[in-house]
Amino acid sequence: MIILGSVMFRADVTSAVVEIVDGIVAVVGNEIILLSELQKQVNSQMMARNLDLNRTPRNVLIDLRDEIIQGMVDDRLLFEKARRDSIEIDARDVDLELKDNLDALKRQYGSEEEYRKGLEEYGLSEVQLKNMYRNSIEKDFILQRIRFDMSRHISVTPQDMEAWITANMDSLPVLPERFKLSHILMYPRVSEEKQEKAKENLRGILDRIRAGEDFGELAKQYSDDPGTAENGGFIDYFSRNDGFDPDFTLAAFSLQKGEVSDIVETVFGYHIIKAEDILGDRIQARHILLRVVPDEEDEKQISNQLMDIRKDTISGETTFEDMAKKYSDDESSRDLGGKLDWISSERGMSDSGIPSFIVHAKELEIGEISEPFKSQFGYHIIKLDDHKSSHTINIRDDRTILEPLIKQKKFIEEYERIIRQLRQETYISIRLN
Repeated sequence: MIILGSVMFRADVTSAVVEIVDGIVAVVGNEIILLSELQKQVNSQMMARNLDLNRTPRNVLIDLRDEIIQGMVDDRLLFEKARRDSIEIDARDVDLELKDNLDALKRQYGSEEEYRKGLEEYGLSEVQLKNMYRNSIEKDFILQRIRFDMSRHISVTPQDMEAWITANMDSLPVLPERFKLSHILMYPRVSEEKQEKAKENLRGILDRIRAGEDFGELAKQYSDDPGTAENGGFIDYFSRNDGFDPDFTLAAFSLQKGEVSDIVETVFGYHIIKAEDILGDRIQARHILLRVVPDEEDEKQISNQLMDIRKDTISGETTFEDMAKKYSDDESSRDLGGKLDWISSERGMSDSGIPSFIVHAKELEIGEISEPFKSQFGYHIIKLDDHKSSHTINIRDDRTILEPLIKQKKFIEEYERIIRQLRQETYISIRLN
C-alpha cells in the first residue's frame, strides 16, 4: 500500500547548496526516510554525475529526486527481505570497494583541492560521503546476493527458447558473421645493445643532476614523455592506486622528499624520478623518460620468430595452444592457449585492432593458421577455431546467446514480482510534492 503526500523544499538562491528543512519524506513499514537523508543522496548523485545545481533544469532535479526516493524505498524493502533471509555480506569487501570508489572520484576531480571544493559545493563532509557510498555499496552487495539466490533457481528450457522465438518472430535479429579465434601476440623486443646505450645516456643525465644541474631543465631537453617534458617532467600529486605503471609507482614512493632515483625501467622505457613533495599518501614528482623503440630490424626478428612457431605448429611438432602459453604476450588469453571470445565483422568495424583480425580470419579455413601480421598491439598469428555465417538467430546455432538473454528476462520479471509483492505487503507513505 502506497500513500502519497507532500513535503516542503526550500532553496536559498544565494547558496550553491539546497538548504535542508528536515522532515520525514517516506515511511516504509517501521522505517522512515528523512528529507536530510534524501537531500544528501541527491547531492551525492549530482556530484557523481557532475551536475551543476544552478544550471540544471528544475524538472531534471525533480526527476532525479523522485528516482532516488523510489530507489530508497526499494532499498528498505530489500534490506528487510535480506534480514528475513539472513543474508550477510563481508565488511572487508565493502571497505575495499569503498576505497576504490573514493579513489576513482578523487581522480575525476583531478586533485585533492578540487575534490575538497566539490564536497563543499554539494554541502557534504567526507564522512557523510563515505557513509552514503558505504550504504550504496552494501545495498549493491545485498542485491548481488539476492540476484544470485534468485538466478540459481532460474533455468531456461528448450520450450522457453521456442516461446521466445515465436514471440519475437517478426523482429528476430540477424547476427553478423562471427569468428572464433586463437592468437599469439608478440611485442618486438629492442636489442640489448640499444637498451644499454639508452641506459648509458640516462646515466650521463643522472650524473649531471647529482652534480647540481636543474632536473626540470634537463627534463625539458631530454625527456621523451610528450605529456610532461614541456613542464620539466612535472607530475602533480598522485597515489599508489592512480593507475601509473607499478614499477614507476614503487620507485617513486620509495623516495624521500627531494631525493632522485637511480634508473627505473618500466614498459615505457627508462626513467629518472625526483620526489618534489609528499603529502600523506600522495606524491608530487618529476621524471625524465628515455624511450627505447623497436626499429625495423627488431620487428623483422619478431615476425620471423612467429613464422617459425607457425611452421612448427603446422608440422605437428607442437600445438598452437602450447605455443600460445609459452610465447604469447597477451596476458588475458595466454593461459587459455590464446583462445579469444567470438568476434564479428560488425564489431570489427568499430573496435581498434579487430579489423586486421577479421581480414585475416576471412582468408582461413577452420583449423588453419595465418601468417604473421601487425596490428596496433603488436605482431600476431591467428588460428581459426570456428566460423558462423551471418544468419537470423535460431535455437540450433545460438543457444549460448539465447540462454543468457532469456534467463535475464526471467530474472527481471521475478525481481519485479518480488518488489511488487513487498510493496503490497508493506505500508509505504511517500510525502513529496
